[in-house]
Amino acid sequence: SGSERILHGLEEANAFVTSLDPARSWFRYHRLFADLLRLELRRTDPASINPMHRKAAAWYAGHGHQVEAIRHAQAAEDWRHASRLLTDSYISLFLDGRRATVSGLLADFPPEAATTDPELAIALAGAGLFDRRPEEVTSYIDLAEREAGTVPDERRSLFQLRVAYTKLWQAGRRGDLSEAREAMRAVEEAVAAQAADRLPQLAEHQVAALTTVGVVELWTGEVADAVRHLEEARELARRIERPYQEIGALAHLGVAVRMNGETFANGLRLLEQAVALAEAHGWADDPIEGAPALAFLGSEVVWLGRFEEAELRLEGAERALAKEGAHLTELVVRYAWGMLRFGQGRLEDALAAFRQTERMMPLLSEDVIIDPRGRIVQVWAR
Repeated sequence: SGSERILHGLEEANAFVTSLDPARSWFRYHRLFADLLRLELRRTDPASINPMHRKAAAWYAGHGHQVEAIRHAQAAEDWRHASRLLTDSYISLFLDGRRATVSGLLADFPPEAATTDPELAIALAGAGLFDRRPEEVTSYIDLAEREAGTVPDERRSLFQLRVAYTKLWQAGRRGDLSEAREAMRAVEEAVAAQAADRLPQLAEHQVAALTTVGVVELWTGEVADAVRHLEEARELARRIERPYQEIGALAHLGVAVRMNGETFANGLRLLEQAVALAEAHGWADDPIEGAPALAFLGSEVVWLGRFEEAELRLEGAERALAKEGAHLTELVVRYAWGMLRFGQGRLEDALAAFRQTERMMPLLSEDVIIDPRGRIVQVWAR
């Protein structure tokens, strides 16, 4: 008893204890002292280390701290348990903008772990989509589907849902409409197969699916469908208080509504909302949600002659995309630079930007439609 008072006293006495939060409710040993204690433990009782890590993993998992739980399970070399913890949380971590965390956790598994673990394989496929490794993605999806029979019965429906999501994201990266719609049907079937008490927890997955299929529809000319799906995604993201996901839906919706016949001002308002939301949460340099918002806004303000603002927005999008990003967003940025340079009278630079877009096209589905305004500008520049 009295542990809080004791911990506060130790910290105030500078007795090798440091608080981690403003409320002074979490504490750790001073790092050098902690290293000394671990060294002493390895010397005196090495057999107790892995059981301690397992106990820590169980405590963290039970209190909702999944990342810490995974790290302790990995430290115990309990790879099966670490895999279960990770595969149950990696999509939520993705949707929180924590892909770097997921990639780091995946890198700490033994290289051969995925060959016998289809759930881990599909998590690696999801990470590969954002790390620009398309060949690995397909390989891991194939491996996961071949080994699907080894997934325990109680985890099978969630595994099928994750496979469907990964295929949808893969189609979204390429702008492949037929594959995206097929994967969307698989997602809907997998969601319908879930237990009723699990459905509220899957709302964030539904936002991601609606946004992805809406983006593909936008890029392939199915604009009315894109508006419908992106509006659904935005409203659901708001309802479940997922601002990270709301940014992506808003950004693409800003373009979709204009292409669907609404005023330029309405589209611009949505894009400005997306950028403001990204900046408010510190996600302006995020390659998946922040970059499209900046890229689309930069592209649109070119047409208003606001060249200085356009340049700032496009530079921000490029900084974000330097980390990782989607081919479709990169294409927007290259076209926007071409239009901006044309507007500034820098015709050679404009043509260089347009040539970059042409080199990107083989990476995308044949369904993808390029903004005709950019085509017209390209002809003028020549």
